[in-house]
Amino acid sequence: MYGPDIDPTFQSATLDFQLFDIPIEIDKAGNTTEKANLAWTFKASLESKSVKSEKKTEHVALDKSAAEKLDCPIASFAAP
Repeated sequence: MYGPDIDPTFQSATLDFQLFDIPIEIDKAGNTTEKANLAWTFKASLESKSVKSEKKTEHVALDKSAAEKLDCPIASFAAP
């Protein structure tokens, strides 16, 4: 979707999405017998939230024999 840049100071917004002349009825020959306009309206607002998270890192390496079985290159810094 294209449009103006979002104002970073906004607190709330209304988004109106519309489609015009959409076929909603089609006869057996494939001809449109009825069209309609469809519309959706969405309201959005900012809400402050605090989240506490913890980052964990795990380093895993194949041992030399497992790496050789998979034809993986063996680096000098790999786990024994």
